[in-house]
Amino acid sequence: MGELQVGLEFGIPFPGLTEQDSVIFTNTLVVMLVLFILGFLIARKLRLGKPSKPQLVMEMTVNWLGGLARDIIGEGGTRYLPLILTLFFFVLFANLIGMVPGFISPTSNLNTNFGLALIVFIATPFVGIREIGLKAFLKHRAGPVTALAPIMFILETIGEFSRPLSLTLRLFGNIRGEEILVMMINKIATMIYYIPITVIILPLTLITSLVQAFIFALLPTIYFGGASAWGEKH
Repeated sequence: MGELQVGLEFGIPFPGLTEQDSVIFTNTLVVMLVLFILGFLIARKLRLGKPSKPQLVMEMTVNWLGGLARDIIGEGGTRYLPLILTLFFFVLFANLIGMVPGFISPTSNLNTNFGLALIVFIATPFVGIREIGLKAFLKHRAGPVTALAPIMFILETIGEFSRPLSLTLRLFGNIRGEEILVMMINKIATMIYYIPITVIILPLTLITSLVQAFIFALLPTIYFGGASAWGEKH
């Protein structure tokens, strides 16, 4: 990166972690703390008659992603909604924290994204086995043609291993590239106009963060639906 610095240059020292890893870990803890506090405050003020605006936003998000889970995974898809919602909100707030002066997005680091993708990788066969059973799950991976079953099983397994890599690189590339672009634009604008123009691109950054969070929640939902062979049952 040379002299181009993006985000926080300070992190709480943790044993066994490099300075950069400590920075990412510190920001990750901040995101988790913010989510915990927001969840606690919203849960304390839940109302049936006159819900608050944060409660309305939460209910709309739950209904939105819950509907997707039912459509893609099946009627039992809502049982995996806590995981899908956790991925969505964590990625969203991890993206957004990079817009706060002095912080860096944990999702701009490959290790964070790989950890999230690894959770999806482990959860996918668990969902398939739970929904249709081990025998049906293995049969689904083997394909409809018995003669081609060994080849199809190998291809399906390779496909499973490629998903964490795809999720990791997609999120990393978008968020890291976005942070670098914002920093470069600010540097250029400061030299020319002597004013930062982050405010101008702020709406675009918000939209990008939301879209990336949605994609990171949608793709696991699709993986879960494929593992449970929902499309074949209907």
